[in-house]
Amino acid sequence: TKYKFEEYRDLNFPVYSSLQENKKNLIQPHFHDDMEFVKILSGEISVCAGMQKHICTKGDIILFLPSVVHEMTAQTPDASIRGLVFNTGVLKENIIFHLSTKT
Repeated sequence: TKYKFEEYRDLNFPVYSSLQENKKNLIQPHFHDDMEFVKILSGEISVCAGMQKHICTKGDIILFLPSVVHEMTAQTPDASIRGLVFNTGVLKENIIFHLSTKT
């Protein structure tokens, strides 16, 4: 199966946000070189990432790593999601420090 490669690069603003609602196929199968957070705003969603499949509901947050094929399908008519795609370079360039749980 061939999957669509999506590219969201914008050198002036390396973050892309979208709202998906009112349709069965909220996110068609695709992959990209960026990381993606998705929050379930309402309803119930079937989430496929790689070979894994999960049912998620309002309030759940999903992280898709770069190059992982993923898709999301509404399981209820009121299903909606907010996605945030960003280039991992944003993390490297803008994190001042990180905290470690090691003692």
